[in-house]
Amino acid sequence: MKKTLTFIIFLFLSLEGLFSTNYYQGKLSKNEIALYSTISTALLSEINVIDIDPSFTKDEVNQVNEAMFKDLPQLFFVNQSYNYAWSQTSSGKKVSATLTYTFKDYPDDISTTREIVERRIMDIVDTLDTLSTDAQKIEVIYRYFALTRNYDASLVDDQSCYSVLINKRGVCASYARSFQYIMIYLDIPNIYVTGTLYGVSHAWNMIEIDNKWYHVDVTNGNTGFDDYCTYQYLLIPTSKMEQSVLIENKSLLPLAYSDDYNYYKNNDLYITSFNEDDLDSKIKEAISNKRNGITFEFKTDQLLSKSKIYLIDEQNIYDLIGKNNIIYNIEEGRKLLTIHF
Repeated sequence: MKKTLTFIIFLFLSLEGLFSTNYYQGKLSKNEIALYSTISTALLSEINVIDIDPSFTKDEVNQVNEAMFKDLPQLFFVNQSYNYAWSQTSSGKKVSATLTYTFKDYPDDISTTREIVERRIMDIVDTLDTLSTDAQKIEVIYRYFALTRNYDASLVDDQSCYSVLINKRGVCASYARSFQYIMIYLDIPNIYVTGTLYGVSHAWNMIEIDNKWYHVDVTNGNTGFDDYCTYQYLLIPTSKMEQSVLIENKSLLPLAYSDDYNYYKNNDLYITSFNEDDLDSKIKEAISNKRNGITFEFKTDQLLSKSKIYLIDEQNIYDLIGKNNIIYNIEEGRKLLTIHF
């Protein structure tokens, strides 16, 4: 049975305080913001047929629709495409307009499915109670997705948070929207960002901590190796993010310039001078802590090259880990060397 909204509602969305996190809504005109509120409030009330002001053009509706789905991962149960119908007088003047959305199919009804998703988010949030800073919480969530979820390109048709949160696998959009949904619960300002990664469509997030913005790409925390994730996409500035991606609509986004939360610098894995004993010590420490890999970031290309020669080409890594085969990866743009034990 269809439900119809025939009036305009101006109120906060389904979560207390959510309005402040609606980044793309803030880029709309005053009238478009009103339309955004009308549509989103209806959909979050599981109303899929919505009467709107007929003066809105199709382009304006499209712009509002795009902003809404970028802002609101909790609309995961709604298909983003819609039908736009209107009636007009004999002279061609539009007198009414209606948007019709469709809801996705799930094993349970929509209301139950939404409760399942929110319970999963609350289970994740509850694990953060002992952490005092937003940066700590973000790092734990980043690692959680990297180690407990799998990238699955076959699920490209489902880019909602449901795929990753419930089915534990999905594409980049599913990862980014899952992360975004948790940030909303934590009241951490966030943005869903799109672009291309080495020429392929990609999605990730931006996060604000202490009035500074950072990029977070939880999809690429997953290395494909059990119990090991890379932190090269955790709370990084735009300059580092752009070594891998082309950012879509960059002018709409804040500039992320801070490297305050560089994981490698803050965990003594940032190499500023070549010292064989220092490299050996850090690797031995990782092994003693039962880690199955280590990543170094180097200040210069020369340091990266010298360390690679010492550890890999001269095979000193084999003596350190007690194995005669390893897998390693070099990210030349970021000056990173990852070794899997």
